[in-house]
Amino acid sequence: MLAGSLGCLCKGRSLSAVGTVRVQQAAIFVSHGWMNSEPREGFASLLLPVVSFISGWRPLRTRRYAQWNHSSSNRFKFSSRLLDEGRLSLNQALSCADSHVHVVRSFGRGSSFRRMTCGLLEKFFPDLKSSRLILAKDDPDLDVYKTNAGPWASRIIMGVKGAERQIAFIDQIAPKGAKVMIFDDNILKFMDCGKAIEAGAQLDELIAMGFNEMERAGAKIWSGSDSPNPAHWSAEVDVGKGLVYGAAFGMVAMHEDSRYSLFGQVMDDIERSCRFYEHDGATVRVGRFQVYKRHAPGMYHKRKGGISASLSAEDYKAESSAARSALLQRFPQQLEAAETKLGMKFKHDRIRRAAFIL
Repeated sequence: MLAGSLGCLCKGRSLSAVGTVRVQQAAIFVSHGWMNSEPREGFASLLLPVVSFISGWRPLRTRRYAQWNHSSSNRFKFSSRLLDEGRLSLNQALSCADSHVHVVRSFGRGSSFRRMTCGLLEKFFPDLKSSRLILAKDDPDLDVYKTNAGPWASRIIMGVKGAERQIAFIDQIAPKGAKVMIFDDNILKFMDCGKAIEAGAQLDELIAMGFNEMERAGAKIWSGSDSPNPAHWSAEVDVGKGLVYGAAFGMVAMHEDSRYSLFGQVMDDIERSCRFYEHDGATVRVGRFQVYKRHAPGMYHKRKGGISASLSAEDYKAESSAARSALLQRFPQQLEAAETKLGMKFKHDRIRRAAFIL
């Protein structure tokens, strides 16, 4: 099987002639199993050494690829102390909330976080009773966050590194069935119908609407539009396949490992969208709700913070390429390769409005 597989991949040429990129994609393809299966350890552990020996190629970060081959229960098993402390804090927030809590996830922005999303929430909800800031215990900026915490000092939850792992951590500290609204830390403006939101009541009404539309569709996750252009807002609620935009999304805590993203943090939004759709048959997008971010999503910048602060440019590029291949192979009913910035798009059977890009 191994010889036949390599022969098919190389089409009669030497493995080294295929080139580093194609060998890398072949190894990642096999490491995630065949067709729609989940990642496998056994066959990948045989193929990768053979590929390396024949071609002289070495993965840029074997450790990062190898972690994808572990079961989700291993990758998302967190410190009991962190979980207990997180549950206590989030339960306190839920006790002060009417229907949902706000959680801002942040990494590498200790000096600026209060000038973006957190600053907006301070303005909208001065007591911050139902808001929490989740950080990573190994963030190099951790001391800077604590110094600049201000009213967030007693509302910090210590979490874990990695955007996709952070979401799994939030799911595990929230009571099953709890509604959690998650924001990126670099939002400069919340918008409703193309106009900036100026009051907390307006934001929470819009969030409540999103959760209501989610429940009406039988889904467990929803987001705003993935277009930041105020001219692209839409009164439509999009239900079905599509991107759940990670900058501002609401989810129901389900405590199911199979909903967690396995292929790293760079393509985390896409994978989460696919996994929730696979579970529930629908994901939801509210076209009138938009966010404008300080940094363009899906692009690496060394001083950007967030995912860019936790990966080198080389790692970012490698993880993006490998995750793209894994996602296209794992979710062929939902995704297809395309000439887009991300190299893929969701499959849709109808024309969608400009508010919904992916």
